[in-house]
Amino acid sequence: VSAPKVYVKTFGCQMNVYDSERLAGLLHESGGYVPTEDIEEHKALHARTLAGETREFAAVANALEKCFSTQARPEVAHELALIDFDWARSETAPGVTTLPRLLRANELAPDRFEIAERLCGSLLEKNDRARATQVLLKLLQLSHDEADKQKAQQLMATIQAR
Repeated sequence: VSAPKVYVKTFGCQMNVYDSERLAGLLHESGGYVPTEDIEEHKALHARTLAGETREFAAVANALEKCFSTQARPEVAHELALIDFDWARSETAPGVTTLPRLLRANELAPDRFEIAERLCGSLLEKNDRARATQVLLKLLQLSHDEADKQKAQQLMATIQAR
């Protein structure tokens, strides 16, 4: 039986390289994971960026999209959703619309409250209460986290009271 494999790709500064090496070491120590250069061989996937520039987010998202397009694995979709969410949160310039990134993040991870909450905020800015309600109803159907369900119900009550 071969050891489980982890694909680690680093974008950004030397500190990111250090963090990636540390993460790979922890995975090896805790679960026997060994690094692989082939993204399709991975058994563990973790993608995060604190990048503030579009090119860094795009690089990470493109790497995940490549993996997701060859194997529709839920953990890849989840990580790609979180990258889109982080990307949307980093875009604060006036006139920049984050709605497309939030919609994709929610599509890939409809059970994540923090994504649904941010998407609902964007939809409500456009007076789209119906779509915001649909987002929360889907979260309530799919989520296994009782705290998230409670927060979603509270948000839905707020939306309906408007």
